[in-house]
Amino acid sequence: MSPAPTIFDVLRKTHREVEELFGDVQNAIHTEQFDLAETLFQLVSVKLVSAMNAEHAVVYPRFARDAKLHVETEQALLEHDGIERMIDWIRVGILPQDEWCETVAKLGTLVADHADCEECTLFPLASLEMSTAQLQEIGKDFLDRMAQTTPVAGASITYEIRPVEPPPPVIVTFKPKQAA
Repeated sequence: MSPAPTIFDVLRKTHREVEELFGDVQNAIHTEQFDLAETLFQLVSVKLVSAMNAEHAVVYPRFARDAKLHVETEQALLEHDGIERMIDWIRVGILPQDEWCETVAKLGTLVADHADCEECTLFPLASLEMSTAQLQEIGKDFLDRMAQTTPVAGASITYEIRPVEPPPPVIVTFKPKQAA
């Protein structure tokens, strides 16, 4: 019987699945199968939203607490916020086709950069402070949370529409020149 996967194993697998789905979206775009590209984007966005929700609930709190990675997890959460906002923007469906394709490509790059950062920075640092048993437990809890969040991730639009405040008025005052 093989040992239980660690959270690193689980997240690496998730990262590869997301990467593959983004590749499929790009292939559909390049072959001008835009309906297929949109369907594939929905699949990848569900995977991303559910994975990020599971990381927020299970992974990052434990990395912050048990591995003392407060700064690193805060940075990861900020990156997630940017990814989630971009997903929401694409999902709203108001972008013209060319902009939609461009935005999806930018999202793919943003997600890939985030995954690289996790794998090259967060994982090695966490592994210095946490036991294999802890990392396996987090892996199990992450998978359990993914199973709970995936069914609702497709309907998730996470941003709040905020009223745009007008900028404050600019008051310009002129001082008369002093007589010499």
